[in-house]
Amino acid sequence: MNPRRIYQTTMAAAMIAVAGLVISPQAAARAYHFAILVCLQPALGCLFLILLHQTTGGRWGDRIMPALLAGNRLIPWCLLALAPVLLFLPAIYHWADHPQDVGDRTRFLNWPFFSIRAAVYLLVFGGLAQGVGRGRMLAAGGLIVFAMIGYFLAIDLVMALDPQWYSSGFPVVFMAGQALMALAMAIVVRAGDAADSSEKERRMVWRDLGSLLLAMIVFWSYVAFTQFLIIWMGNLPREIHWYAQRGTGAWFWVTVFLAVCNLFTPFFILLSRDIKDHPDRLRWVAAGVIGCQVAYLYWLVAPSLPGRAAAWLWLDAAMLAAVATPFAGKLITIHERSGSHE
Repeated sequence: MNPRRIYQTTMAAAMIAVAGLVISPQAAARAYHFAILVCLQPALGCLFLILLHQTTGGRWGDRIMPALLAGNRLIPWCLLALAPVLLFLPAIYHWADHPQDVGDRTRFLNWPFFSIRAAVYLLVFGGLAQGVGRGRMLAAGGLIVFAMIGYFLAIDLVMALDPQWYSSGFPVVFMAGQALMALAMAIVVRAGDAADSSEKERRMVWRDLGSLLLAMIVFWSYVAFTQFLIIWMGNLPREIHWYAQRGTGAWFWVTVFLAVCNLFTPFFILLSRDIKDHPDRLRWVAAGVIGCQVAYLYWLVAPSLPGRAAAWLWLDAAMLAAVATPFAGKLITIHERSGSHE
């Protein structure tokens, strides 16, 4: 990827985003929140996969480890980039200006405690990112810490947008999405590296990665559907309204699109050994998975924000480009400087 083209795209998108900020600071703050979420997800997923590989081993991790380490190094920057979210908290989270609407949840959803938790995320995830490679036992312990802190991160970044809704299974879906995006991103980055020792080894390694990508897609779909099924069977008004928002109007068709493109399409494509044995073909599938996961993240946050009309899609897209292109550029730069070409 040409760095000059990346920076040109970033500057053009940033100018549009600044114009959106002048027109509507609230819409710009919401768009920025979504853009940072898109970048933070794969970065945290890289940390998870590194800890998982250090705990269990396997040749799948050896091939994509340089890309995972590059993404892992971006975690502190992504978390620091959440600072503007704290400054524009009332524009994003309804409860910041209307604590009376959340009842006794104000003990958890309040500005000071939210800021404290943001600092904890920076310290814990930043510390884990710096401490990778310290041994198998520490990696196993890191996975436990990751799951515990990641649970609250999912609540703060997504569920707190609609404080009337709660699902104990959602953080699992959220963290599964992190791992899925990270694996797909690593495949995209590393697929251009063809310095394998033999044709047979190349095929076996990439077949493993393609099979792992398929397994993660199935697992993510399973936990996402299980969450929906439990809420549907419970049929409680305070829980079903979240899905009701996403099951009417234009959001219904977005939901159908996500079901088809996040599960069925990549599932049947990755059943083909011919796809998994060729890195260039697998790269396109992985890129599609990333795109669909980005759409899923938008599906998670946008309906929960009152007044987020389709008229602001241009600002959401511009802010995403302004934030994600330097993330991608920095990821590639770190990967190339690390001497990843074996």
